[in-house]
Amino acid sequence: MSASGHARVVSAPAPTEAFARLAQHTGVFWLDSSLPRKSDGRFSIMGCEPRWVFIAHGQEWRIERRGVVVERGAHDALAKLEELLASHRVVSPVRPELPFWGGAIGWFSYDLGRQFESMEGTALADLPTPDIRLAWHDAALVWDHQENLTWLVGADGERPAALAMDELAVWLSESAPAEASGACLKKTAPAISDLLRGEYLEHVEAIRDCIARGEVYQANLVQRFTCAHHDTTAAIYLRLRELNPAPFALYLDAGDWAVLSSSPERFLEVEPGGRIRTCPIKGTRPRGRSGAEDEARRQELAASVKERAELLMIVDLLRNDLGRVCEFGSVQVPRLHALETFATVHHLVGEVTGQLRAGVRLGELLRAVFPGGSITGAPKIAALRLIDRLEPHRRGIGMGALGYLSAHGRIDLNIAIRTIICRGGQAYFHLGAGIVWDSNPAAEYEETLVKGRALFAALGLPEANP
Repeated sequence: MSASGHARVVSAPAPTEAFARLAQHTGVFWLDSSLPRKSDGRFSIMGCEPRWVFIAHGQEWRIERRGVVVERGAHDALAKLEELLASHRVVSPVRPELPFWGGAIGWFSYDLGRQFESMEGTALADLPTPDIRLAWHDAALVWDHQENLTWLVGADGERPAALAMDELAVWLSESAPAEASGACLKKTAPAISDLLRGEYLEHVEAIRDCIARGEVYQANLVQRFTCAHHDTTAAIYLRLRELNPAPFALYLDAGDWAVLSSSPERFLEVEPGGRIRTCPIKGTRPRGRSGAEDEARRQELAASVKERAELLMIVDLLRNDLGRVCEFGSVQVPRLHALETFATVHHLVGEVTGQLRAGVRLGELLRAVFPGGSITGAPKIAALRLIDRLEPHRRGIGMGALGYLSAHGRIDLNIAIRTIICRGGQAYFHLGAGIVWDSNPAAEYEETLVKGRALFAALGLPEANP
């Protein structure tokens, strides 16, 4: 069925206060542009109490409503997802500049890529992470940070949009629990990595050997940290967003799982008209302790032949990926070595755009571009298989993609870096570096820890021991 979109400007609290109120409800999500910028991060989006949840493990899928399975199948998970999304499509939103009109919020796990390519490695699947988990919300709050307006949006569908919007407004008017606003940091034991420092250095050398033999040009090597956590996931996220504000941050209550992301990297943006964009990050320097040192590190990164070549490889890979689904001649590179600064690091960023061919479906798009090139390597298939041989555990949500598929056809997904995944009192996070021939193993290991500074601090962890 098709539906209509509805929107109205409302007087609403700031996102942090709204989050404290809505977090009392199940399934709260916060697509949080905690680092608003002109080009990215204009909008933040929040909601709770999804109407249904689509969950897939491999080709097996199910649909749940309030925790009860109402439909399941054993094949064609992506085809079923496409069918669901098509049946909830919004036609001609009244405010087309708004990015979200209700829709599906969640993730595509890194290991969804196993459905597209055979990895044949030894990485253990020790966490029961769904390959896909998307929760449908038929109403949401949208903060426009540029215009300083807050919108309440909704889509007609299984119930009138006005009903869903009014329900969300009532929840927003509730008082937040006292403990939600002032949770204090609770120190925890050190996190344990699944790769000791020496093992990580050995794996870097193994990748360099593969490069010397011509098997790959670059591969992203990740270590996974695990620790207990004692604070609420909401409290940890609020600290994380203060320590590392990011344009593609996200909090997601997914039942047994909670996902806390401060990602600086956009994986995929698709406009309703078919314009597509990806913005890979490659190249990192830590922030300096003084203005002069900080600027020196910026200049060092901008001039680094190694880092520029590393990003160029991934941009070229993504040009090829988009070329599989875009109109001939439409793939362009508006930015190649842009330098962007975040709370703890400087990064080099590229941008690749194109125009999707008419009729390209979600499954076809994911098969062409997933997982992201910046967290795999080049050539992608060879890098995927090498990663699967070297890393002890499957990545799951980490290094996958988080974000939304709006009812009116817009898609916006990040790369799940700088992301904490919580389940059963345990927290997991992945820190990686892109390895090329002239990588220094010790420097690459140190880079992973630099990227994780805000995550260690948000969890109350001591500094990682190099």
